[in-house]
Amino acid sequence: MKHLSSFLLVVIFAFSANVVNAQMSAINESKERIAELLKIDLSAKCGIESIDNFAAAVKSVADKTSETSNILVSLTDRINNKTDIPTVDELKGVENHIKELSKSVTEAGNLAVEAAKGLKELKNPMKIKGAMKSLNDTKKALEIIVKEMEFQVKTIAEMFTSIS
Repeated sequence: MKHLSSFLLVVIFAFSANVVNAQMSAINESKERIAELLKIDLSAKCGIESIDNFAAAVKSVADKTSETSNILVSLTDRINNKTDIPTVDELKGVENHIKELSKSVTEAGNLAVEAAKGLKELKNPMKIKGAMKSLNDTKKALEIIVKEMEFQVKTIAEMFTSIS
């Protein structure tokens, strides 16, 4: 029986180490995505109002995404270090923030239609180049944001489970 207990402790320890390693890997991937997201210049204006509005909306979402991920990393550290474990209410606040972020992504996405129309109406080849760069940057940013939001949803769900 003593050997069985020792074996079970080793298995539990190994499983716990794998969970922490997976969390750290996900956090590192998140940090890499956020760094890549913040490198994208979404504040540059191309002079086409619908495209500039779309880029501004995506920039706002990118900033909120970065902020939310930083909060989740901090909360994960608190949970893993067992210091100042977040309350359910605190996690619900972050969860609501993620829900609002999702709405903001949808709203920004809705502006993409008008941005595409703005691009089609362009006749000046010099403006087309700037407009295309802006649209490509917003597309790249949105792709990163969607991946990051998947991390955020998964992480907040795991947090609720871990503090229950």
